[in-house]
Amino acid sequence: MTDDLRQRYAEAISSLLDQPNGNAYRGTLPERLMTVRDEEVERLRARIAADERTLDRVIALAWNMRDWCSPDGVAVDYADKLAEALIGTDQPMKRGEAFFVLEAIGKGRGA
Repeated sequence: MTDDLRQRYAEAISSLLDQPNGNAYRGTLPERLMTVRDEEVERLRARIAADERTLDRVIALAWNMRDWCSPDGVAVDYADKLAEALIGTDQPMKRGEAFFVLEAIGKGRGA
């Protein structure tokens, strides 16, 4: 992504300076670069929003899984493992403990 952004900056600079009397356009160079930057910021914001919606759906699924009927309660175990992955721990936690963490960060059931 960094290389792509650098390439886009370079293209913006070249397109401006390659024009006849390109040096006369030097004053507009910052505006061209800001346009590239603004487009990248908007793209990243859209991706962040989409990723947050996806994460919310996964969290809702994990909460829902805790209520699933399954032999020997394996659905609850899988839900716990999913919740542990969501909070980013590599240490096993007690049953349901990861969900307390999710609640503490505002990702409780129905949040």
